[in-house]
Amino acid sequence: MPDLAARSEAILMAHYPERVTDHFAPITVGTTAASMDEGASLILNGIKTATSTAVWEWPEGQEPFVGALSVLFDGQGEARAVIETTAVEHCRFGDVSEELAQPYGEGDRSLAWWRREMGAYYHRMAEASGQRFDDDTLLYVEWLSVARRL
Repeated sequence: MPDLAARSEAILMAHYPERVTDHFAPITVGTTAASMDEGASLILNGIKTATSTAVWEWPEGQEPFVGALSVLFDGQGEARAVIETTAVEHCRFGDVSEELAQPYGEGDRSLAWWRREMGAYYHRMAEASGQRFDDDTLLYVEWLSVARRL
């Protein structure tokens, strides 16, 4: 996809120039164009209000924070919304509960689905980046809201 970071920054500067310190990395949800379209739709429809990432996925010195503004892109690279992070929590993969699985908004929204599918995802990501993944893997959990539709 074209440079999403540059496009995202231009969008955020146009709509939130006074919050330049809150501008954050662009967001896509999914690993294929179709799943990115679905992820964007889930967020836009208020079904997906939480997401997670393994701590080792974040560059040194950068982590999600309350008030972060990110542009949500779909599978075609179209900007769909500005998303704001409303809360950030740390938790171990093994400690995730139904309270996250439901607002995660994917699959059947059950804890069993989340552990199975997200466990497989984190396992693949860990292998690809030379990291270890198990129940003790620390995650950032972000709670999201749509700040502006584009």
